[in-house]
Amino acid sequence: MTVDDLNSQITSLRSSNRVFSQENSYIRGKVSALSAENSRLASELRFSENARLESEESLAEHDSRVVTLKPGQSYSADTAVTVLELLDLGVADEKMGQVMESVAKLTGVKLDRVPSPSTVRNIAVASLSVAKAHAHERLDQAIDRGEQLCLYSDETNKLGSKLQCFGAGLVKDDGGQEIFLFGLAQVADKSAQTAFDIMQNRLGSLSRGIGYGDAGNFIDRFFAAVSCTMSDRASTQQKFNSMIEEYRVTVLPKVIRGWDELSDTHQQELMKFHVFYCQLHVIANYTNVVLEALAEHERIVTGRDVPSFSPTVFTVVKEVARLFGDRSAGLHSCSKEYKSLKKFIDERGSGRSELIKLGELLDLPIVAEHLQILGLLDQLVTGPLWRLAETVAHVLDTGATVSLLLSWVRECRATPVSMFTVQSRHCTQSEPNSLEAVALVMESSLRYFEHLFEDFIPGGKYSGVVDDVVGKKLPEAELKRRLVILIEADQKGCLLTSSVDHPLTGRSIRRWTEEASEDGIVSSIEKRDFC
Repeated sequence: MTVDDLNSQITSLRSSNRVFSQENSYIRGKVSALSAENSRLASELRFSENARLESEESLAEHDSRVVTLKPGQSYSADTAVTVLELLDLGVADEKMGQVMESVAKLTGVKLDRVPSPSTVRNIAVASLSVAKAHAHERLDQAIDRGEQLCLYSDETNKLGSKLQCFGAGLVKDDGGQEIFLFGLAQVADKSAQTAFDIMQNRLGSLSRGIGYGDAGNFIDRFFAAVSCTMSDRASTQQKFNSMIEEYRVTVLPKVIRGWDELSDTHQQELMKFHVFYCQLHVIANYTNVVLEALAEHERIVTGRDVPSFSPTVFTVVKEVARLFGDRSAGLHSCSKEYKSLKKFIDERGSGRSELIKLGELLDLPIVAEHLQILGLLDQLVTGPLWRLAETVAHVLDTGATVSLLLSWVRECRATPVSMFTVQSRHCTQSEPNSLEAVALVMESSLRYFEHLFEDFIPGGKYSGVVDDVVGKKLPEAELKRRLVILIEADQKGCLLTSSVDHPLTGRSIRRWTEEASEDGIVSSIEKRDFC
């Protein structure tokens, strides 16, 4: 090998050495960077580990945290509120502690102790005192502001016990009523005197010895503020209402300062007292009115001795409810596949004596006629009355619709076919016997409604108030609104007939507005030429 070859190899080796040196420097830089990154990650790992340990320690402390429900001799206010809330949700006294411990376990805490069943009952009793204080404060404030109260009262039987209930209605800012229940007690009998004594006792228990200056105590102030009552029409209840009115007359001079200086007119104005009756009882008691009229019609048509209030159609209705109601013994679900009850009985009633008997009753023409009448009454009378009772702000508002109801009943009594008339100017099929039944039902209905609404018809106690409302010039939209209160598109409980237009809507509203006098006061709502 020559010198030149050796020099050439040396030069090549030097060149390679420089390349390897550069690569070595680059790798050393990478190692340094990775080392720094490794140090950073190790530091973050140590930080995360420390945070994890701290969290575990905190969780362990939390798991072992004990919540004190009874800091002293009695349970805390928060505990009492929780007990009352759980009672409201239906938790039994005996299960209260177990429920509270289960919820505490779910949240990771322990309770120092839980209330016993007797403590739960004591807390519930104590809450009544708070409720009484609240009711007294609200009533006392309303009386101080000069508000007039409405006294609500009712009685019922529960598991063989007689119960008496009392409440007071306060006027809310939006014009509605807020009812405060201040008395519910078991009584030995249903006499008016017993009810009056119990009510005085309950009022006294709200706050004893509270006076209004020298004008009397809280009980007398309450009676003085009561300007009306709402109840049913039972004879005992009417006697009770009279006792309230008589007692109120005796306390007014004691409660109202300067009574003797007031004029006789002013005194008479303050002594005015009104008795209103629950409108839902109108619907409930209307049942017997209709049943007796249909029983009378069945006696006339068949010549049989039909018991009072027990026409054959009533038996059909009860049997249908018993056999096909949602709580019946099995026919409810399968019968829903059929649009016709009669078709279901024909196809599935073989061998079932009660279904066969029901099918035979449904085949009777008088039953079909009476079912049709009941269905129409449900849509055109009881349904509207129910919605009226639910929606009106004050019982006096019913006066504006009494004339509508009575006018329509008189029309149907005079022209029974009117009941079967629909808006499209054609009549549903009605047999002569059906028209006779309608005439009897409407004659009884007229007597019934005139008696119940005697205070609202012309010459009644509140007829002037009603005339002031009905006699105003009203736009057509308002007239429609008042009529639609009676009958809505969604019929409630309509099981016996398809939807039928009410004669007080549609054509009736147009005739009503057309017959208004020049000054805009409605003078008549009578309808003619239905078909």
